[in-house]
Amino acid sequence: MELKNRIIEDLKSLGVKRGDKLIVHASFKSFGYSNLTMCEVIDALKEAVGSEGTLMFPTFTYDYVNELSPVFDVRTTRSCVGAMPEYFRKCDGVIRSIHPTHSVAVWGNNKEWYVENHHKDQVAVGNNSPLIKLKDTGGKILMIGCGITHNTLIHGVEDFIRPPYVYNIDYSLPKYHREFVCIDENDNIYRQEFFVAFACVYDYIQRFDRLRFLMPIQKGKILKAESYIMNAKDVWDVAVEKMKEDPFYFVEYENKPTKLY
Repeated sequence: MELKNRIIEDLKSLGVKRGDKLIVHASFKSFGYSNLTMCEVIDALKEAVGSEGTLMFPTFTYDYVNELSPVFDVRTTRSCVGAMPEYFRKCDGVIRSIHPTHSVAVWGNNKEWYVENHHKDQVAVGNNSPLIKLKDTGGKILMIGCGITHNTLIHGVEDFIRPPYVYNIDYSLPKYHREFVCIDENDNIYRQEFFVAFACVYDYIQRFDRLRFLMPIQKGKILKAESYIMNAKDVWDVAVEKMKEDPFYFVEYENKPTKLY
């Protein structure tokens, strides 16, 4: 209980308030305490935002749902982006959006609205993504112990701006553009073609950490984890403006195949 209360206080010091809507990217090991449980961390986050707030974790599955295994089951397909998202998606009161590679698990106020229609998007972070809805409703991005590089909302900016390092690829090739099957909690089946725009973009690595040069980002500690919080709409607006000016700003040429996420 002591560690949970300390997390709540650290969240408040970082700028988390009751009623906040948060997408959380977190490394559990970064908290630095072997006696800490994931349940305590999730409970602390819930208490910090309160019943009027909303919590989201990315539950992406791009390592498991692919051309060899094109089926996503919202109940059983594991997340491939860390232990905390996989734990969170199974918690009581959490629901998960339906998307073959970039689903999001959501708890709290208005959770049904955040996840609805995600299966209709053909890209990773499209208009029906909970991340876009979070941005449009004044939500925040909380990064705990994982730096600021893996900021998935900027992939939404890439889908919006369509920079040449992503959209000059021939997505008619089967490895990039194919039909997936999504299964919801009631065994309803959705078949949809999706653009796998970020599975492997050749010659570039992402440099989303450059966001720190464009806007102030609140920084602090949650237990021992270096943490950051930022307004999602501010991130979107700044990134869109910069990519209109320089479409290559958030990537770096590396001259070898690189898995972006």
